[in-house]
Amino acid sequence: MRLLTQKVPRDFNIFLISCTHFGSRLHASSGFNSFIEKVESSYEGLPHTRNYVVHHGDHIEGILADDKRFQLSSNKTAEALPQFWEAVKAYKPIKNKIVALMEGNHDQRLWRYGNITAAISRELYGDFDRYASYTTRISWYDKKDRLLFKHFATHGRKSLGSAADDPIRVQSNLRLQLKRRLKMKAGDAFLMTRGHSHMLFHTPPIHEMYLYEDANKITSTYTKTSQGRTWIHPDHRWYVSVGAFYRIYVSEVLKYDPMRPQESVTNSYVEMGDYDPAQLGYAVAVVRDGKIQKVNEEYIA
Repeated sequence: MRLLTQKVPRDFNIFLISCTHFGSRLHASSGFNSFIEKVESSYEGLPHTRNYVVHHGDHIEGILADDKRFQLSSNKTAEALPQFWEAVKAYKPIKNKIVALMEGNHDQRLWRYGNITAAISRELYGDFDRYASYTTRISWYDKKDRLLFKHFATHGRKSLGSAADDPIRVQSNLRLQLKRRLKMKAGDAFLMTRGHSHMLFHTPPIHEMYLYEDANKITSTYTKTSQGRTWIHPDHRWYVSVGAFYRIYVSEVLKYDPMRPQESVTNSYVEMGDYDPAQLGYAVAVVRDGKIQKVNEEYIA
């Protein structure tokens, strides 16, 4: 785990992304370009200088010829370095806005070549300060060194899913699974975020009404907590599954040519794994006066 601190204005936005999978033909390039444009533009009434980025890992596809999932037709290259350079080039326009570059299971799979994510940080910044390991905790401080809130972030390992037959129950099951996966990982994190599952959804804090007696009068109020305490009730935190930039199908190629596999119809391992399609995109935590006001789900094509 990496422990990071970040000083910010009291009004800012955190762009939460994951699973870019550079090197794969399934990488949603147009969607990633639209993300870059958002980060470099005014967002929710603030200038682009108030935008920050946390990447939850799986920077590259990392599936090489010795991997059982490898298909020449679904990869731009069978080598690791071109994927690495593609990621570095993609991040350069927003390098000054990136707070953390976390490691994902696809990046970690290439451990025998060294730490891919740390190397991306070194190439972009000349040091490893942005390398955030597989799990990180970010303490967000204002310019006067006052703690705003703590943020627990992880790439994740296990999948999320639901066998329910109704969309309302599916959504509630997924939100509950996400909360169960994260809530015991940190007691003081007001924001808890996760990648890996290629799903974009979130759960805001839930505050319940209760009654109490005061001067012979029954009064109602709601549970509440400070976002900077050493323990925050699990119901009072933000939980976010931050989405992905990885498509399930390559639909723009209509023909198959055995002599030109990289220009032919192909299948993704997600498709062959019988996974359902998920909405692609990323999340943005909107912070005003040091408090998380909402989380936006930004969908991409």
